[in-house]
Amino acid sequence: MPGNPQLNTWYSALRGVEVRYEDWKTDGGDQDTVTIVRFDLRAVTLSVGYQPAQPLVMSQWMQQERATAIINGGFFDLNDQATALVISHGQVFGETYSRSIVAMDRQGRMLFIASPSQVFTLNQLADLLTSSDLSIDIALNLDGGSSTGLYVNGGSQHVAIDSYVRLPLVVIVKAR
Repeated sequence: MPGNPQLNTWYSALRGVEVRYEDWKTDGGDQDTVTIVRFDLRAVTLSVGYQPAQPLVMSQWMQQERATAIINGGFFDLNDQATALVISHGQVFGETYSRSIVAMDRQGRMLFIASPSQVFTLNQLADLLTSSDLSIDIALNLDGGSSTGLYVNGGSQHVAIDSYVRLPLVVIVKAR
């Protein structure tokens, strides 16, 4: 978290990109400061990066793609092969697989949410999302743990949460 931003406040990073920090707590006393990035889909484009033969840590993905923002993608096995359906540059890998965080709010904006500490269970996270004021309509849990990473190249609102492992799969956001 850069500087000492006020919690629960949206900060403009770039046109169509906002960053916010929130302290989330469970009934059991678990807590973490999460980073939330919200995108106006009219101002950005999305793509999926998938390179199982040459996985990269988040900072390397960011350099390679020259992206506005990047978040870790879905689950993958020990050989860096996606374990779910992935479509990248028109090529299909894996197969459909049910799992549950990239989110859309009721205003049609996309949100990336990262909790760098491993303190929340999926059920706790679902409860926190539904009780938040983020107006979440739908959400999808992405791979987490040591794969968790989030980068935003947004001037004064730069976010840099690097993954602990190399990732074969990321979601890429670029300005239009």
